[in-house]
Amino acid sequence: METERKTIPVAAAIITQNDRILVSQRPIGKARALQYEFPGGKLEKDETAEAALIRECREEMGIELKNPVFFTSLNHDYGDIRVFLSFFLAETDDEPMELEKQNLVWADKTELLSLDLCPADRLAAEMIVDPLGKVTAGLYSMQDVPYGDFTSKLLPNLERRNIIGVRMPEIRKYAKQLKKHDPEAAEAFLHSLPHRYYEENNLHAYLIGEEKDQNKCIELMREFLPYVDNWSTCDTFSLKALGKDKKKTLSFADELISSGETYSVRYGIGILMKFFLKDDFDTSIPDRVADIRSEEYYVRMMQAWFFATALSLRYAESLEYIKNRRLCAWVHNKAIQKAVESRRISEERKDELRGYRIGACLYER
Repeated sequence: METERKTIPVAAAIITQNDRILVSQRPIGKARALQYEFPGGKLEKDETAEAALIRECREEMGIELKNPVFFTSLNHDYGDIRVFLSFFLAETDDEPMELEKQNLVWADKTELLSLDLCPADRLAAEMIVDPLGKVTAGLYSMQDVPYGDFTSKLLPNLERRNIIGVRMPEIRKYAKQLKKHDPEAAEAFLHSLPHRYYEENNLHAYLIGEEKDQNKCIELMREFLPYVDNWSTCDTFSLKALGKDKKKTLSFADELISSGETYSVRYGIGILMKFFLKDDFDTSIPDRVADIRSEEYYVRMMQAWFFATALSLRYAESLEYIKNRRLCAWVHNKAIQKAVESRRISEERKDELRGYRIGACLYER
């Protein structure tokens, strides 16, 4: 049985000088020989990352770091070793020396990514080179690798390498912090589509959710929704600003539903479900959803969710769509299933709904 490998904590310095960044080439004979990395090393027992970084730079290069500032942290599995790297931005007034016979190179940002960097260091380098890298770095600093593995199983259409592993409450909190303390970075991030990571899309969604102006909110959604590629991001956020002018919101929902794009349609149905099943209800609302014809699973699931919710809030009016079989058989049966599972519907009504199930779940009405 394979012994579980420990994760080794490592501190690394992103040392800048006149727009250049210092990297160290690993010597022959070591793992990842001749690849480049940011200077640093392993933490000793009971040592903080910052203290380890200062010590390693003093021992390996004879320099004193000036005011190291935490940048981000990354988990990486190299196969032979697992590491947890804490990266710090730093400067020095000293000239680095190759005290351990390593090759030190000052590279500008355009040269940095052309070097053969160790994989984890390359991720950090990409964040540095990208003007919005500090936003991604913030997400990485909250990384939970096992949670990323779990998330990947729920979203099989996304590649694991594009999932950092950050919990939704942390992303929501981060969006609020960015909006309040770094509004310029938040605004720039909203116009930097497409994103690479699943969590970047979720952050984008939460930032739109912080927008109070309805017109701007709708414009941001028009830009963003074509890039949404999974049900989780689509369903994660709601937009309070859409509750201001319901006529404008209804027009936007119609626009999304008619787009034909899976997650735009899904979000459009979600808008109708959130804003138009209570005070602003009329039969044109469920008509809109019933008339959608799609082979997309995530569209059909949202249709079923809509009608299950409608049955809990507007039972008599919504039941007519079940009685008259206005939905395709799959959506019809799924809506009944979800309604029967709801705690908001009485047992008497659940028994009635069970009687309307269609025996053969066909895909055509």
